[in-house]
Amino acid sequence: MDSDRAHHPTPWRQNETSILDAAGASVATAQHAIDSERIVAAVNAVAGIPTVLLREGIVRKLINKHADSLLAENPELSGLLGPSEIH
Repeated sequence: MDSDRAHHPTPWRQNETSILDAAGASVATAQHAIDSERIVAAVNAVAGIPTVLLREGIVRKLINKHADSLLAENPELSGLLGPSEIH
């Protein structure tokens, strides 16, 4: 797939299992509403980050680099990620 090609405009939203772009056009359909909710949240969270950087793991690298301060500011994250996943 051509990563330079423009993707559907954000923010995306969900309607049950349907995933819609900012204009209301259908992007995809998930099997379960909980899956479409997660997909929409993830896409909206990384809006503006080039796909090539996402493929290279930039989000994980940033989380790892700032894990201590993220955990200090958000103690509820400590139970979600094990130490091997954030350091």
